[in-house]
Amino acid sequence: MREVYADNSATTRLSPVVLELLAKAQELKRAAPQEEPVTAVLLGDQVEVLASVLVAHGADNVLLAEHPLLAQYKPRTYKQ
Repeated sequence: MREVYADNSATTRLSPVVLELLAKAQELKRAAPQEEPVTAVLLGDQVEVLASVLVAHGADNVLLAEHPLLAQYKPRTYKQ
């Protein structure tokens, strides 16, 4: 499985680099002898709407974790 981490703690939009990474992951997927799904990991608060953006830009699956404590990146919170 190819995974792209989509940190959304700073804004309500995805960083352009996340979308570039999804495109590259899809390119690598097509070049591999055995295609594996591209999975995006989306953490934040009230970010479910962004899951469809990730799919539109190449994610086959999106793993979503929403919680108010994930609204701003804090190493201790994200570690747990």
